[in-house]
Amino acid sequence: MPPEGFTKVDPLLTVGSDGVKRLPSGSPAIEAALGSFPSVAVDMDVSLGRRKKGAGADEFSTSPITSWLLTAADVGPGAK
Repeated sequence: MPPEGFTKVDPLLTVGSDGVKRLPSGSPAIEAALGSFPSVAVDMDVSLGRRKKGAGADEFSTSPITSWLLTAADVGPGAK
Protein backbone atom coordinates (compact mmCIF):
# COMPACT_ATOMS: atom_id res chain seq x y z
CA MET A 1 0.00 0.00 0.00
CA PRO A 2 1.16 3.52 -0.62
CA PRO A 3 2.33 5.44 2.45
CA GLU A 4 -0.42 8.07 2.01
CA GLY A 5 -3.91 8.52 0.58
CA PHE A 6 -5.72 6.18 2.95
CA THR A 7 -6.70 5.99 6.59
CA LYS A 8 -6.27 2.94 8.80
CA VAL A 9 -8.64 2.78 11.78
CA ASP A 10 -10.53 0.07 13.63
CA PRO A 11 -14.20 0.32 12.49
CA LEU A 12 -15.28 -1.35 15.78
CA LEU A 13 -17.43 -3.92 13.96
CA THR A 14 -19.94 -5.83 16.07
CA VAL A 15 -21.41 -9.26 15.33
CA GLY A 16 -25.20 -9.25 14.86
CA SER A 17 -27.65 -12.01 15.73
CA ASP A 18 -27.22 -13.30 12.16
CA GLY A 19 -23.45 -13.67 12.66
CA VAL A 20 -22.59 -10.81 10.26
CA LYS A 21 -20.25 -8.02 11.36
CA ARG A 22 -21.70 -4.53 10.97
CA LEU A 23 -20.88 -0.97 11.95
CA PRO A 24 -22.11 0.09 15.39
CA SER A 25 -23.21 3.57 16.33
CA GLY A 26 -20.10 5.67 16.96
CA SER A 27 -17.86 3.77 14.52
CA PRO A 28 -15.12 5.96 13.02
CA ALA A 29 -15.99 4.43 9.60
CA ILE A 30 -19.42 6.13 9.51
CA GLU A 31 -19.43 8.82 6.81
CA ALA A 32 -15.64 8.44 6.50
CA ALA A 33 -15.29 7.65 2.77
CA LEU A 34 -12.97 9.94 0.85
CA GLY A 35 -15.11 10.58 -2.25
CA SER A 36 -18.77 10.70 -3.23
CA PHE A 37 -19.19 7.35 -5.11
CA PRO A 38 -22.46 8.29 -6.88
CA SER A 39 -22.87 4.82 -8.44
CA VAL A 40 -22.99 3.16 -5.01
CA ALA A 41 -26.66 3.26 -4.03
CA VAL A 42 -26.95 0.43 -1.49
CA ASP A 43 -24.73 -1.43 0.97
CA MET A 44 -24.34 -5.15 1.74
CA ASP A 45 -27.78 -5.21 3.41
CA VAL A 46 -29.35 -3.32 0.48
CA SER A 47 -29.82 -0.33 2.78
CA LEU A 48 -30.01 3.02 1.09
CA GLY A 49 -26.80 4.90 1.65
CA ARG A 50 -26.44 8.30 3.23
CA ARG A 51 -25.36 11.33 1.27
CA LYS A 52 -21.80 10.91 2.59
CA LYS A 53 -20.67 7.30 2.34
CA GLY A 54 -19.07 5.25 5.05
CA ALA A 55 -15.77 3.46 4.61
CA GLY A 56 -16.38 -0.19 3.73
CA ALA A 57 -19.20 -2.42 2.52
CA ASP A 58 -21.65 -1.52 5.28
CA GLU A 59 -23.45 1.77 5.90
CA PHE A 60 -24.58 2.50 9.42
CA SER A 61 -28.36 2.51 9.65
CA THR A 62 -31.02 2.20 12.31
CA SER A 63 -33.55 0.98 9.71
CA PRO A 64 -34.62 -2.68 9.77
CA ILE A 65 -32.56 -5.01 7.60
CA THR A 66 -34.74 -6.18 4.71
CA SER A 67 -32.14 -8.16 2.75
CA TRP A 68 -29.17 -10.12 4.01
CA LEU A 69 -26.07 -12.01 2.97
CA LEU A 70 -26.72 -15.64 1.99
CA THR A 71 -25.41 -18.43 4.19
CA ALA A 72 -24.83 -22.11 3.36
CA ALA A 73 -28.25 -22.87 4.90
CA ASP A 74 -29.92 -20.50 2.37
CA VAL A 75 -28.72 -22.31 -0.78
CA GLY A 76 -28.38 -25.83 -2.13
CA PRO A 77 -30.41 -29.00 -1.66
CA GLY A 78 -30.61 -28.65 2.14
CA ALA A 79 -31.81 -25.02 2.11
CA LYS A 80 -34.70 -23.97 4.33
